Parts: sequence; C-alpha cells; structure tokens
Amino acid sequence: MIFVKKTVARQKEMGLIPANTILPPKPKDIKDWDALSADEQRLFIRQAEVFGGFLEQTDYEIGRLIAAIEEIGEMDNTLIFYIAGDNGTSAEGGFVGMYNEMTYFNNVTEKVEDLVPLIDKWGGPETFPHMALVGR
Repeated sequence: MIFVKKTVARQKEMGLIPANTILPPKPKDIKDWDALSADEQRLFIRQAEVFGGFLEQTDYEIGRLIAAIEEIGEMDNTLIFYIAGDNGTSAEGGFVGMYNEMTYFNNVTEKVEDLVPLIDKWGGPETFPHMALVGR
C-alpha cells in the first residue's frame, strides 16, 4: 500500500491527477502482499519483472521513433498517439497470473503450483503472460 500511496502522491505533485484524488479501498478478495505464500510472492515478483521489461523495451523503442522523427526535422508536423491496450496489465491474469493467455480462452485454470516451475521461462517466446491481481 505504501508504494501505491507514494505513486499517487507523486502523480498529484506532478499535476497528472487531480489533487483531491482518493484511492478506492482494495477489494476484499485480493490478498494483501504479506498474506501471500513465499511461492506466490516469488511468482508475482517475476510477473512484475517481466511486465517492467515490456515497459522498458516499449519506452526504448518509442524513444528511437521520436529520435528518428527529430532527425528528419518532422517533429513539428507529427502527432503521436500511444495506446498500450488494457491500460497496463489485464484482468485475464486473475488471482495468480497466467503463463499463456490461451489457457484463459480454453477455460484452463492455472495454479501457483503449476506456474512456479515455469518461472525462469516467464516472458520468453513461448509465453503470453499476464500478471496476477496483488494487494497493496
């Protein structure tokens, strides 16, 4: 919860969100981080690392695009719309995340004990992962 509160405070200071923004309460069905097992924490940390890697790569490539537009002198004639779907992570991950989104579409429930052995492959070419819902 501390991380989320710090993020919201920083966003308020930057003027990104209204100063009177209040965080809603966490849904009761979402476990608090401290209530997670060691395997759940390890798995969810890996999921966040992979998502962070996606964001880093995306940021890098957007920077390359902007540099190329600036290089040809067309920045003043360019309008950029960036849409990263799902506003970040997605609901398909549910309470434990998923290794490959096809399990969701095929009504296969992935469990922590199924996912932990795949942790080192998470984010690799055979995956289409989604993060778990995690409490603050």
